[in-house]
Amino acid sequence: MLLLEKPKLLTFYILDLIKRYFYRMKHIIEAHRYLENAKEILIDKAQKEDGYYKDKKYVKLAGHAAYTGILVALDAYFGIKSKGRKSVDRY
Repeated sequence: MLLLEKPKLLTFYILDLIKRYFYRMKHIIEAHRYLENAKEILIDKAQKEDGYYKDKKYVKLAGHAAYTGILVALDAYFGIKSKGRKSVDRY
């Protein structure tokens, strides 16, 4: 095997895999935080009445937080490294 014959190359390859893993995990944790925030907004602020939420402002905020969390998770999955406003059109 080519990698086993060159320890420096193998070390670099392993470090690169670890780096990519932790990059993804960091963003997956961030995406999970967005989704938890969306859930908290709905539970704490958007009160239900007869099975429907009373205040559409908080439903909109929760929806935006969840949407952004999904885009962050997609960025991690596809390895997209970009800053700024996220859009589903990138995928």
